[in-house]
Amino acid sequence: MAEVYLDRMLEQYGCAFKGSPLCRYVRGEVRHCNECEIGSLKRKERVKMAVEYYQEQGVLDEYPVTVGKEGVCALCRGEHPNQATTKAYAKVANHCLDGKRVTTGVGNLVNGGEIDIEAPACEKCMKNIQKASRGDTVILTLVVLAAVALAFCLNVFVVKAKTGVLPMLVTVGVALLAFGCFTLLHRANHKRIEKRTCLHVLDLPGLEDWAAKGWYVRTESTNKPTLHASRPKAHADFNTIRAATEGDMQVYQQKRREKRR
Repeated sequence: MAEVYLDRMLEQYGCAFKGSPLCRYVRGEVRHCNECEIGSLKRKERVKMAVEYYQEQGVLDEYPVTVGKEGVCALCRGEHPNQATTKAYAKVANHCLDGKRVTTGVGNLVNGGEIDIEAPACEKCMKNIQKASRGDTVILTLVVLAAVALAFCLNVFVVKAKTGVLPMLVTVGVALLAFGCFTLLHRANHKRIEKRTCLHVLDLPGLEDWAAKGWYVRTESTNKPTLHASRPKAHADFNTIRAATEGDMQVYQQKRREKRR
């Protein structure tokens, strides 16, 4: 019962470091999350805690992280990179600070272990990042429209059956064909852009060995670029959403005040 209560409390009341090695409740230093001061810290203070822990674990040497050479675009491919006129942004986290669900022992909890990465970039590379992101949306839209039209034409003019297994098989086949076409076009689009521009933060100069040290990017899709033309928002706090939907407005408002700091 104690473990069940602990898991529930960390889910509903826990701060950004809930369930992680920095969680004072898990370490037995406090009896309740309300007694811990970490939840009231500002984001810069939480980042400082994460950075100090990463440095103790030997996975981070310095912060802020230096990427590439000053004044030179770190995203350009080739021997002659352009002059940097802007910055590309990303957020990375390390597995050594991931929290675990207490009762099951599996499934990572969202925590405050993300740190910001800034890389010097040129305007061309910024446009290529936007093309890679928007290009997938355009490709997906065209493939879906083509698949719907093809399935309609086959069922109406070729199969000519209103019911039965055959129309369903045609629809499933077209859907699989559309998925294959999207995958091929997506890879071709990214491969073409990556010849000129680095799209992923862990491929940047000086960060090539970070993946081996446990660094990763929290993202909804592995197909999207992990470098952004503007600062990406923090990873979604689904516990805040749950608190709001379940009517626990006190918890919801507390988290909202924390985010405004």
